[in-house]
Amino acid sequence: MNTPLKTYSYTSGPAVLVDRLCREIEFEQTLNELLPWDASRCKLSPGARIKALVINVLSGKDPLCHVKRFYRDQDVELLFGDGVTADDLNDDALARALDKLHEATPWKVYSTLAIRTMRKLGLPISTLHNDTTSVSLHSAYEGEADLKIVRGHSKDYRPNLKQIMLGLAVSPERIPILANVENGNTSDKTWNFTFIRKLRQTLGQEDWQQLLYVADSALITKRNLKYMKRLHLRFVSRLPDLFSVCEEVKRAAWESGAWQEIGRLSQGPSAAEYRIQSMERRIDGRSFRLIVVYSSNLDARKQRALDSTLKKEEERLTRLIRKLGETEFHCESDAWQAIQRFNSEQRSAWFQWKLGVQTVTRPAKRTGRGRPKKEEPLS
Repeated sequence: MNTPLKTYSYTSGPAVLVDRLCREIEFEQTLNELLPWDASRCKLSPGARIKALVINVLSGKDPLCHVKRFYRDQDVELLFGDGVTADDLNDDALARALDKLHEATPWKVYSTLAIRTMRKLGLPISTLHNDTTSVSLHSAYEGEADLKIVRGHSKDYRPNLKQIMLGLAVSPERIPILANVENGNTSDKTWNFTFIRKLRQTLGQEDWQQLLYVADSALITKRNLKYMKRLHLRFVSRLPDLFSVCEEVKRAAWESGAWQEIGRLSQGPSAAEYRIQSMERRIDGRSFRLIVVYSSNLDARKQRALDSTLKKEEERLTRLIRKLGETEFHCESDAWQAIQRFNSEQRSAWFQWKLGVQTVTRPAKRTGRGRPKKEEPLS
């Protein structure tokens, strides 16, 4: 008796593509190396189970308890090997894999995987761009001993909500190399110090020596500068105006006029032209290279802002001087005192003025009653 042949049809969607990409970057093997697990007690490795979650998330994302249902419509053996069924990807098995990931410290696991992926793709880890953002959260959270979900400076304009801080170091190809989550009230200045320490733990000596770390002005504190000097970390950032040397080098560049022409960095009618000057200065006893950048667009914007400021200042002073000029005083000394008071209270970096007194003699107003006498002067 011939057994009837059963034919199954699957709509895999992006699952097979994601699986092949995971195989290319050795996703499963890397996780199995980094996560603690006992192969004799597991039908599926933790790397395979976490890969199942990745495939599910990139295919639409189901709740953890429904991932098994998602794989009932997939060719599970094609994705995970012979003998594997959707029932093997139940929520308990997936949760245990996530527990193993937590034990291995997630950010270390991710960074190791990201670095191996960069090498697999032949991409150098020579430049990392770093930035932070706040992630607002709703509801109440228990067990916040390791991570404080609190109110802080909200970058998504929701100061009424509690939050956490998330930071990324991203390659020029937009591949995140390191991700870090901190308490919701962590400042960017403190965050950078912690982030650099974790980055040093992640990168090998060869990668560290060629690394250029790019961040905003929150990176520049005396503590961070000292730490980066000690670690021999090359970095690019903007020097905050809080440092007095910032104004000093800008003034020195303007006075010397020894600009190096860079030209335009992009095409288009509104593209800016740039000029730079490089100087060596000491900050907190350590030598740094400072570059002053001149932008033609910024110069035009500042000129428009200056013109607007001058116009408002001129209108304000004209209004006040007109009001003072319409005031009558009983004697010349009172008028000069008012002018002195005006000059001391109204100071301007853009305008100068010179005020004087015009003396007018008038007969005193008659205060008596009745008809004036014949010899009495007319008022």
